Amino acid sequence: MKKRFLQILSIIIIIILFYLLFQFANSFFKTQQIKKILNEATTINIYKLSSKNVERFTEEQLSKEISFTIKNPKEYFKKIHYKKTVVLWKGDLYGRIYLENNKIIELRWSPYGNFFALKNEKGHYSFSIE
Repeated sequence: MKKRFLQILSIIIIIILFYLLFQFANSFFKTQQIKKILNEATTINIYKLSSKNVERFTEEQLSKEISFTIKNPKEYFKKIHYKKTVVLWKGDLYGRIYLENNKIIELRWSPYGNFFALKNEKGHYSFSIE
């Protein structure tokens, strides 16, 4: 009976360790992925609009709603990490990452904390500005 209990306990511990290792690897991969995107980014525009309302705006209207621009994203986001945890969004702003290859990546920017999320992706990216 005691031997069986120890076997089950060992299996549970191994499963937990594999889960934690997977979470760490996923977080590391996502962090490296966003760093690569930011290295290829020319600018990031954050707009005065919620990400929920942006579809009804034309490109011309959208260009008049820029709140601020990050001109050197690689330098701005020196310390950035992916987090899978759920955050409380008190509000959000729509944003766009413009890449060197003319691709645009949409994001959801928190005006209340140092984090953002890529559109249609789980988790968020937390950063600190130096």
